[in-house]
Amino acid sequence: MANTQKEIIFDPKDFINPPYWNCPKCQAHGSFGVLSIGVLSYRRRCKSCLFSETYSLPQLNKKVIYLDQMAVSEMMKALNSGNKANKEGKVDPYWKILFEKLETLSKLQLIVCPDSEFHNRESTLSGFKEDLEKMYKLLSGGIHFRMKNQITESQLFFHFEQWLSGNDNPDFHFNAADVVDGEYNKWDEKIFITVTLPIQDEHVKLLRDSRDETSQQLWALADYWKSQGERKLNDFYETEWSSFGKTHLERYYQNYRRLQEIENLPEAKGSFEDYLPNESVTLINKLILILKLKGWDETRATQKVIEYLNSPSLKNIPFLKISSFLYATLARKFSSGGRNKPPGQGTITDFNIISTYIPYCDAMFIDNECHSYLQENPLKVEVQNMAKTFSKNNREEFLVYLDQIKSEIPVEHYEKVKEVYGEGWEHPYFEIFEKN
Repeated sequence: MANTQKEIIFDPKDFINPPYWNCPKCQAHGSFGVLSIGVLSYRRRCKSCLFSETYSLPQLNKKVIYLDQMAVSEMMKALNSGNKANKEGKVDPYWKILFEKLETLSKLQLIVCPDSEFHNRESTLSGFKEDLEKMYKLLSGGIHFRMKNQITESQLFFHFEQWLSGNDNPDFHFNAADVVDGEYNKWDEKIFITVTLPIQDEHVKLLRDSRDETSQQLWALADYWKSQGERKLNDFYETEWSSFGKTHLERYYQNYRRLQEIENLPEAKGSFEDYLPNESVTLINKLILILKLKGWDETRATQKVIEYLNSPSLKNIPFLKISSFLYATLARKFSSGGRNKPPGQGTITDFNIISTYIPYCDAMFIDNECHSYLQENPLKVEVQNMAKTFSKNNREEFLVYLDQIKSEIPVEHYEKVKEVYGEGWEHPYFEIFEKN
């Protein structure tokens, strides 16, 4: 078959969009439209004479709101007429109302709902990956949280540097701009392009196997907690945070011993995977590198990192403190006999989401159970200056919170939205799942 070439020709005028003004140069009626939108300015161009001019935009301060997968899924079902739950009339109208408020605030440039690796992973394991992606990507506007390990490592490395200088309990300053990819405090472009890549069955299987394995480990841990009898929350908390450094060191040593065993074989028989460093090796090597860049030799640097990972000051790192309290709260419920039902498969994911993102958000809509944990001391005290948290149990309060954001919009801001995007721009995209 002969190769064929396709030529696509773009007219520069195709990129000029409404709302239109009369051109200030050639006076052409209704031809001076919006060409591009940036962080603090936007540009207009005339379709007739191609004259361009730039106009300033005010600085934004968008609220950062994290939506857990359950909320994303429920909103998808509410809007997708092809979904089974929607067809059977089993959709709670609350979720369409929630979508309407979130989309309106997003289009008014007042909020952003970043997506995350957890949205991607859980959508991949569902039967509605493409539809779920449409929903969370629409609300995120292309802004997504960096990988969990990147965020937690940034806190760890900052604390390590402070610890080296003698400050083992430094003040952490949280800014969402430091942990998301993309500039979220910018005026959005009208056109947003997403790409959905095909997922291999093998990848899905690996994700499912990993989820099942971690769930089984948590179930086994729950049985252990039950066997401990009633203990104080602080006992479990001390166990949780102190296991962080010890576990990383043990896995580091395990990797070293495995490599030694492979090297001592008569003939090297290790696979490529055998030589790959595990997560703990990578983390510890990064800590060692920080010291080597300061002029420390390998041996001294390694000894210092070992000292650090055994240090009680680790419990002052935000993600580790919050995560440890979450697990300790769950452990206490099992040990006291207050809970017998095994933890859900999403428990570890929920704990990871909260402990990683809550310092950087203005609000989070999360699982009922996790939300209840955050209402108990000492967790309540730890997160009181972080994100406002909501769940299905206080979902009406979430709507009130969103309404308050809209009520505080300055008139000048609303007029600027109309100037850049046009009348009615804030109307929600209810048609997201309609087939063209």
